[in-house]
Amino acid sequence: MPLYLYHYTTIDTLALILKTRKIRFSRLDSLDDLSECNSKEGKHVGRTIFVSCWTSDEKENIPLWKMYAGLDGIRLKLPVKWFNEYKIDGLRGKSKRLFRERLHMDIALPYSGPIAPDKLLDEKFAIMPNFSPNEFPFKVEYTNDTDKLLPRTIFKDGRSVTIGLEEIGKYKSTYWEFQKEYRYMLHIMPIKPPKADGASILDVFPTDLKSNEYPISEYSIEVSESALVNMDIVMGPKCSESKSLILSALLEKYAPTSTLSTSDLSGKIK
Repeated sequence: MPLYLYHYTTIDTLALILKTRKIRFSRLDSLDDLSECNSKEGKHVGRTIFVSCWTSDEKENIPLWKMYAGLDGIRLKLPVKWFNEYKIDGLRGKSKRLFRERLHMDIALPYSGPIAPDKLLDEKFAIMPNFSPNEFPFKVEYTNDTDKLLPRTIFKDGRSVTIGLEEIGKYKSTYWEFQKEYRYMLHIMPIKPPKADGASILDVFPTDLKSNEYPISEYSIEVSESALVNMDIVMGPKCSESKSLILSALLEKYAPTSTLSTSDLSGKIK
């Protein structure tokens, strides 16, 4: 795992990150690779995956500049663990009834993740508490293996149904290898809280919702104070003097100890 990761984005998005002190996760079916949210059962499961996409490439990447920031945007450098970490201590195997009252489900202790436990459950969706230090973020694997690019996600054994989303969003076609991507991922499931025990998993977590019926299209996670005050920002190679002034003013107001530098490509790209 690298110590730092890099995110190419616009000045407008940076302004929102600084003001809200949060980084946005986008739904997988809204990203530019239109095939990666597919599964053998169809396209709907990709709508439950929310990601924030970064790269480990220290060297400035011209395609990433042009695709995600524009040559007048910015590249943000942050430590790989830029988020706050919330913990619940407990013996492994013991259960904490965080979901019991409304979903009639338990989550196992201990819990450690970037989202406060009391925010894992909303009126219309639940964030799956399956965070692991080795999986948040994870390194995207580039492959031409169709079983990885189009995984199975619904498993039936008699009357038992299991939904497995572990393989969605982890693999991309080799066409995208230039990204050298690391990805933070959230599993956010729409819910229909049961009124009593006995509801099936497909009743609680419906999989047949249309895109416009999903409760949210994005989610944001707080940036830790230590990461926020030590941001390292590179201006795009075509960043104008006026935008440089805007960036300086933003950092002076929200992150005065962060650094702002010019691109190594300035004056070298049209």
